[in-house]
Amino acid sequence: MLLDKLAVGRAMHPDVTVIDDLTSIDAVTALSEASRTAALLVLGGSMSPGSVGRGVLHHAHCPMAVVRRP
Repeated sequence: MLLDKLAVGRAMHPDVTVIDDLTSIDAVTALSEASRTAALLVLGGSMSPGSVGRGVLHHAHCPMAVVRRP
């Protein structure tokens, strides 16, 4: 299901590089590690206390954006 959704985004924005990587470690650790080689880390969600976004904010190695759905 995730790959189907990514395919739609890739078709709409072919100039944007998207790397999908499935892992079994916790989200904050996985995203923090991914940020080491990323130009921008984009997360969907919020910055509420205890959120993945807030956890990654303190460990990210690149700029990050949190995008909330309307």
